Amino acid sequence: MEYILEGKKAFQLLKSNILNENLIYNSILYDPISDKEIQIQKFEEGQFISENSKFPIDWLCLRDRELIFTENIDKIRLIVETNKTPIEKKEDIIKNFFKENNLSFNEKKLSQKEQNILIKLSQLKSFPSEYDQQLFFDVIKKVSKENNKILFWSSKFISNWLNEREQFIGKAHGLSRFQLTYIFRHTGELFKALQTSNVVELSRDKFECHPDLIAVICTVRAATYLDIFEFHNDTELLERARLTINKSWAIKKSSEASLVYKRLDKLKGEILKENYIRSINKAYKDWIRFH
Repeated sequence: MEYILEGKKAFQLLKSNILNENLIYNSILYDPISDKEIQIQKFEEGQFISENSKFPIDWLCLRDRELIFTENIDKIRLIVETNKTPIEKKEDIIKNFFKENNLSFNEKKLSQKEQNILIKLSQLKSFPSEYDQQLFFDVIKKVSKENNKILFWSSKFISNWLNEREQFIGKAHGLSRFQLTYIFRHTGELFKALQTSNVVELSRDKFECHPDLIAVICTVRAATYLDIFEFHNDTELLERARLTINKSWAIKKSSEASLVYKRLDKLKGEILKENYIRSINKAYKDWIRFH
C-alpha cells in the first residue's frame, strides 16, 4: 500500500514545515517522464538524500513529479487533508460529485462557474430560475459532445422541473419542453421526444411560449420524425415532418430548419429512386419473353 502526493503539494508542505522530515524516510521520488523511482533515505537541510545522490526540494516542482510514501500512510493522509486550501477543498467537492454520479469526462474543460451550476442545480429541492436552468442545459450540451451519458443523467432533473413548473403555472412550459425534447432525441428516446414536443399542437391559451422557442421545438420535433423514419419506412412520418418544419419556418427561417428541409428532400428523393427501381423491375420481370 502506498500514498502518492503530487510533487508541488509535497513541496508546499515541506517548505511550510507541516510535513515532518522524519516522515520522509523510505519515501520515493518519482519522475513520470523518465519513469524513474529514487529511494530516499532521509531529508535534511532542504535536500532529499538517496544512497548515491542529493536532490534539492524544488526537484518536486518540475513536470508532474510525485513523492510516494509506503510508511505512515494514515498519518500523512491526515496531514494532507487537514492542510488543504479552500480552493483544494472545492476541487475535491467537484471531483467527488462527478465520481459519485458516474460522469466520466474531463471536468477541467469546464469553468468553475459551469462546474458549480451542475452541482448546485442537481441538488435543488425545487425548480430553478429559467436563467439558471438554461445555464445548466448549456453545460449539459457542452459535456455531451465528450460523454453522452450526461444527457441521461440530466433528463431526470429537467423532467422533474418540467412537472413542477407546469403544475405551478397550470400550462405547458416551453423552455423545459424544448430542453427535454432535445435530450430525448439525442438519447434515442424518440417517442418520448414526440410526446414531450406535442405541445406545439396546443392552442396558445394552453401553451404560452415565445414564437422563437416554438420554432426551435418544431425543428427538433420534425427532425425526430425523420429519425423514426430511418427505422420505420412509413411515408406518413415524412408528411408529419414537413408540416412541422413548415410551422417552424413560418416563424423563423433558421439554419437548423434549413438542414431539416435538406434531410427531408434527401429522404423523399431516396423513396422516389426506390419506387422507380421497383417499377422498372416489375416492368421487366418477364424480359425473357422478349428475348
